[in-house]
Order: sequence, then structure tokens, then C-alpha cells
Amino acid sequence: MMTSLADSLRADITAINEDRQLSMFGHVSRFDGQMIECGGFPANIGSLCSVETDDERPAIAEVIGFDKGNNLLSLHKFGARIRVGARVTLVDDGAMVPMGDGLLGRVTDALGNPLDGGPIPRVEERWPVMGGGVNPPATEAGGN
Repeated sequence: MMTSLADSLRADITAINEDRQLSMFGHVSRFDGQMIECGGFPANIGSLCSVETDDERPAIAEVIGFDKGNNLLSLHKFGARIRVGARVTLVDDGAMVPMGDGLLGRVTDALGNPLDGGPIPRVEERWPVMGGGVNPPATEAGGN
């Protein structure tokens, strides 16, 4: 059986996407100490970004809005040394969270960083932040 050109192209694109992770990024155009404005790249509200700093460690910021084609971000920690032109890279689109047995009994912050002094938890899955949909007709009536 011959596959269609569309099916063949779809398979090729999927293979390329699995082999290569694309990076979405922009550059800081304005920074007031807490709010960052950067060149627009596709992102959702709640997406997490890594922002280059003058220190060794990048700052984490969250997309909170959009203005005239630019992304607006809020820093998670105050005091980062950020300058105009610094690279802002999309890290996580915010739609999925890590989940797995490695989190059982652990205490983490909202980003999954351990607060209990232990190592970073190993997780095997990613679950949607908004949960999965339930198809009511597919569930059993309770108690029968």
C-alpha cells in the first residue's frame, strides 16, 4: 500500500522534531527591576523563561502578558542583574508539570525545586496543569 505524500511528510517532520529541540528566545528591550519586556516569541501566559544575567546563574521569569508584539515577564526573585539585550529563552510553556513517584513524600516549591534539602526528584511523566478531561458516559455510576 502506498502512503500519501502528506503522511510521508508528517512522519519526516515528526522525526526531525524528535531529534532536534527547537529553542524559542528573544532579547530584553526594557527592564525596571521587576518587569521585563522582551522581543516576542510564541509563549503562553504562565510560561517560564530563563533570562541571562550579569551573574553566573540565569534568572527565572514568568510570562504575564503581551504588549505591541512583545512579551511581558515578571521575575520570580528580586535583585537579578539584567541588562537590555540579555537573551530570554523559553524553558517551559506552563501547560504541563513533572509528576512521578519521585515526588512522593517530598517538599518542593512551585517550580519543583526541593525545599527539604534532598536531591532534585526524578520524575517520569508530565501531566497537564489543568488536569485531564473526564468523559461522564465512560465512567461507572458510583455505588452500584
